[in-house]
Amino acid sequence: MISHNCDNDVCKLLNPCIDELLPYQEILDRVTKVENSFYNSAKKMKNMERLKISSPWSLLDWASKHMIFQLPNKEFIYELANKIVEINPDIILDVGAGRGIITRYLSEISKKKIILTDSYEWWDYKNPETNILCPNVLKRTYIEAIEEFRPDLIIASWIPYNNCWTKDFRKYPFVKGYIIIGEGKGGATGCDDDWITDWKFKHLDDVEKYGICKTDHGFYLRDSIFCTKHTSITYFERP
Repeated sequence: MISHNCDNDVCKLLNPCIDELLPYQEILDRVTKVENSFYNSAKKMKNMERLKISSPWSLLDWASKHMIFQLPNKEFIYELANKIVEINPDIILDVGAGRGIITRYLSEISKKKIILTDSYEWWDYKNPETNILCPNVLKRTYIEAIEEFRPDLIIASWIPYNNCWTKDFRKYPFVKGYIIIGEGKGGATGCDDDWITDWKFKHLDDVEKYGICKTDHGFYLRDSIFCTKHTSITYFERP
């Protein structure tokens, strides 16, 4: 499951966060240790060129090397699964699923089949060999996937920045709703047009509070104003 050479302390701490469905607090503690070590080391460096090093230092480095955007945890998955059960869709489609980590757990807990798809464009560019790690993620663009599977619920996690996929979601009459996971309005996922719609939308606060994503930072100071969390989960429903 792990594509990076993981003979370092950061990977040993964070890899279990995607290999197992761990409790939120345990993942928070692991991320805090990594971020604390990173900031302490950074203070000793006069010139931070950390992107040139072979091993990850921070949460962002680790996530980038492992192609991870959102870390699953028990509370996050269970709360999101409860929402999906409440919506009770017939066909659920995950577009831009990446490695499919979130929705695989989500399907297992909700007892709902979720079709996983991804264009693999950025994936192949990073490392063509990673395709073999995703046997359950079908190679489709989001448009191809929607037209082929005709879902009534779409899940889209970390839509590429400045890409307005949701405008297309709303064009299909069989789509009754969609859930977007990312940085939210004004963040580095999707576009401003995601929020210009007559569809009803609601932030899933019970899910968001357990979100940990690649661009979060300041966990070792999480009781102060320096802690920043970016996860946003929003459910859009056809009016």
